[in-house]
Amino acid sequence: MQGNEQGAASELSDLSRQLEGGLEIIEAAFECYRLLSAALRKRRWKSLLRLQPALLEATITREPEVLEALEALERRAEREPDGAGMASALLRELDEARVALARDLDRRLPADPGALFVSRLESLKAVVLRPLPLPPGAGEQRLLEGTAVLPPLRMSLLLIALCAGAAHFVGPLWATLLLAALGASFPLRSGRYWLTTERLLWQSRGDEPVQVSLEAIGERKLTPSGIERNLAVNRLTGSITLHRQGVLLRHVPRAGQLAALLSIRRRKEFQRAAATRDPHRAVAVIPVFRTTPEKAFGVTDDRRAGLVVLRPGFIAFFPYVPAAPLLDAITEPEGSPSQLLGDSRDEVPVSMELLVEQLLLLPEEDMDRMLRRAAGTGYRGALLWKPSEVRCTFKPIMFTLKLAQGAIALWVNLSWTECRAAERVISRWPGQAVLGGPPETPPTRR
Repeated sequence: MQGNEQGAASELSDLSRQLEGGLEIIEAAFECYRLLSAALRKRRWKSLLRLQPALLEATITREPEVLEALEALERRAEREPDGAGMASALLRELDEARVALARDLDRRLPADPGALFVSRLESLKAVVLRPLPLPPGAGEQRLLEGTAVLPPLRMSLLLIALCAGAAHFVGPLWATLLLAALGASFPLRSGRYWLTTERLLWQSRGDEPVQVSLEAIGERKLTPSGIERNLAVNRLTGSITLHRQGVLLRHVPRAGQLAALLSIRRRKEFQRAAATRDPHRAVAVIPVFRTTPEKAFGVTDDRRAGLVVLRPGFIAFFPYVPAAPLLDAITEPEGSPSQLLGDSRDEVPVSMELLVEQLLLLPEEDMDRMLRRAAGTGYRGALLWKPSEVRCTFKPIMFTLKLAQGAIALWVNLSWTECRAAERVISRWPGQAVLGGPPETPPTRR
């Protein structure tokens, strides 16, 4: 036994002398490969590697020396009979370590079969050490943000119903514990998001922040391999998927509104839109009833038919119907005609109220052009009128408004805020005199 140990020590000493320092380089490479592989196999591998940047830098810097030492080791192993010597064993171990690390790199980075080993390491360094996106700063315009604290309401109700059913089989105590565990898991898998006029930032509680430029979301397209999806929302679980970027926002509040905003703001026509309305513009947006002129101000079920947008140069009416097809109709698609799909370009529902609100955030000239285009489509009863062609009955003191053309009348009992906004626009219509006006302050309720 002692003789064997002395023989191995002597062989190791001879190998170290023949490699002329290469053995120390190989041993250091072994340690680097082991640490890198261990980190890459963890779920939070980026965070682990970011905490030890010297490890990646040393592995990359030493790679030319490792290759030289590897060549010397291969020449030494070739002289060993049947590959039974120490050099052969060391060579096999080093190859196995490099193959294992390459396999771990393939799991974390896009596959690149032709890339050199050192190039893969440099790609890993670029991914790990790139600056992390920061939350919106003072100069960015925020559209929406939210933090998941509880599961979405629909999912919560479904969980309660399932656990109530499970209580008949496992008992109330275990059903309650199951409900608590499931309820706690949703926020832990979720996080916080910020949507600005230029980007979406997602900070998961279990991972690093990710940002996506709104322009990068792109269109849903038809390709030779099938449908290439871009954006989808699951309103039951409150989750949003950005397919091209591989980003999943789990269980976020107001997921439907966020997805609709992404669908609108990703389009080039909305790239210049602001986050809030310009208070100096003469524009009024009022929910109204739609009926015939003789039935105006009659008995209703209090369900408004849609929104009327009053501008000095036109009147636009938009019914309360799904607005995704209208959004597609007034925006220019990306890609060639052969790539377009017959249905909606996004798998996201958009409400008419949200679309109109976003149109009002465009620069004034763009806003008027897009509102005219949208109302001019006649989509499911949309209307575009000129003020000179409309019979307008506006009584600010009575807080009433009726707009009629032909057999169609739009009417409403106005609130004080709506009356003030309407007066500001209608007073600019040619030939329209506004007698009196609403009080300077809202009436006090008794």
